Amino acid sequence: MRKKKTEERGRDRQRMRKKKTEERGRDRQTENEEEENRRKRDRQRMRKKKTEERGRDRQTENEEEENRRKRERQTENEEEENRRKRERQTDRE
Repeated sequence: MRKKKTEERGRDRQRMRKKKTEERGRDRQTENEEEENRRKRDRQRMRKKKTEERGRDRQTENEEEENRRKRERQTENEEEENRRKRERQTDRE
């Protein structure tokens, strides 16, 4: 009788150890999955940030190029107007 009870207690302890080990394994797996998901979100956020920065950089470059062209056209127009004024002045004299 004692032997049976001792064996039962031994099996019960073994079952409990196995259960706890499995729980720890599941907990660890859950933690790992959560960590991996966090890393994925961080990587996604960084990719989005870099893409937005490149877009802003490109937009800035385009605006600067457009402004440069406007200044060139303005300068050309002013030079042309000054040339015409000189010609008219020369024609009057």
